[in-house]
Amino acid sequence: MGIENFEKLPKEKQTAITDAAIEVFGRSEYKKASTEEISRRAGISKGMLFYYFKDKKSLYIHALNYISTLVSRRVLDEKFYSLDDFFDILSHSADKKVRLWRQHPEYLDFVLRAYGSKNEEISRTVAEQVKQAYENLPGYFTHIRLDKFKDGVDVAMVSKMLLWMVEGYITDAGRCGREAGAQDIMQVFSRAMKLLKSAVYKPEFTGDKDEQN
Repeated sequence: MGIENFEKLPKEKQTAITDAAIEVFGRSEYKKASTEEISRRAGISKGMLFYYFKDKKSLYIHALNYISTLVSRRVLDEKFYSLDDFFDILSHSADKKVRLWRQHPEYLDFVLRAYGSKNEEISRTVAEQVKQAYENLPGYFTHIRLDKFKDGVDVAMVSKMLLWMVEGYITDAGRCGREAGAQDIMQVFSRAMKLLKSAVYKPEFTGDKDEQN
């Protein structure tokens, strides 16, 4: 038994189970998320749910990987590879994500809760995925114009700094009881990009006329 049984299901049944898991995990802390509610929303018995997934954690990881894969497919389109400006690529990626969050706000709820989870078991799982994402960052920027950067700038580090800024905003919002919506996150990301662009790009590529004169 295991996820291979889940993968044998018709696509519409897979989608129903995955969407139910994302919605329930997005509304509740991992420990409090009810697998009974997930199975009820998916239209299957709890026994069948654990026939497809060996335990609650494997179902959670499936939901996390599903969203990560979907985001990658949305972002890494033809336009993505046609752009050669680092910040244009980041803007394109952010726009694609925000469109997805608006279309499926429950996906954003899941992601925000996952990144803010205090559950040690799940926190390690999310941290491993984030680490892998950081390690993969250089591969996404092989086609950018490096001549726009000031000498000595570490492009991969700039990418990480932007992610840290956004993650910090989300964490701070959760700590203060504020809701971090897709639009709010996009605004913070845009401001962070503007600040970093002026710091790491040569003046002639920042678009700041005052600097160029």
